[in-house]
Amino acid sequence: MALPDPELPVIGLGDLGVVGSVAPGADGVLEVEITPTYLGCPALAEITAAVRDVLTACGHPDGRV
Repeated sequence: MALPDPELPVIGLGDLGVVGSVAPGADGVLEVEITPTYLGCPALAEITAAVRDVLTACGHPDGRV
């Protein structure tokens, strides 16, 4: 599922390199590592919430961001 950048919705977070990795943690829970495009990104909370929403929609409500 593509997730648009909140500030530039025509570009996906994956295209920007914000999504660093998606992998199961040691306990089997899916973990998504994100890195903002710059330190102090004002949209970081919104991006984190959107990634959590996608995890939940894809069947991973306990996923970590």
